[in-house]
Amino acid sequence: MKNNKNKIFFISLAVSVIAGVVYYGYQEIKSFQVAGSGSESTTTGKHTIEIAPGVFAEIEGNALPTITRVPIESSLTVPNLDKPIKIPVATDTQSGQKLVNQAKELVVALKANPDSYENWLDLGIYRKMLNDYEGAEEIFVYLTKAAPEVAIAYINLGDLYTYYFHDNKKAEANFLKAVELAPRWLETYTRTVDFYVTVLNDKTKALKFLENSITKYPDMKSQLEPILKNL
Repeated sequence: MKNNKNKIFFISLAVSVIAGVVYYGYQEIKSFQVAGSGSESTTTGKHTIEIAPGVFAEIEGNALPTITRVPIESSLTVPNLDKPIKIPVATDTQSGQKLVNQAKELVVALKANPDSYENWLDLGIYRKMLNDYEGAEEIFVYLTKAAPEVAIAYINLGDLYTYYFHDNKKAEANFLKAVELAPRWLETYTRTVDFYVTVLNDKTKALKFLENSITKYPDMKSQLEPILKNL
């Protein structure tokens, strides 16, 4: 990277997270629909990912596919909703209990409506925040199987494998899958470049990835070239 200001890794967002204003904005908001038990609801398209260990941010789900529900199929093993939710030993009791309570509320909601993509995704994120990385992995993997066309679970898996399991092979595979599924969603590219530059320390691989992406998706050239020039 030319200097710290040009790093793809947007660590400055940590300040926003601490201040309680966590937000990523990528152009216009696209509705993201989730329906369950025969009903349909619409969210703003915001989703949560981890931009650094313990630092979470909301991002716009721009150019993400719309789904109607998480299919409940007999061939899929649904994550165990009765798995204990505990406060990590090193976590402040008050803040930890708040996270646990929010996770338990999601469990109640999912037992009533088990095909809500958003609730499963949020429960996975809460489990990760409570240091239950295996529980988070189980949920994110489940979502990639239940709704394989939706990119956000792959990004969360990529972050999980990057920061906690330190499995770079799996991390890269999930980031690239997210790009494949949502090639017009800029976040998939920034997360992948982030991984190559800050984790693998391989700027050459990041450059090649961006160049190949511009060739494959020429309509993304204007959005990807600024990232390419900053490397």
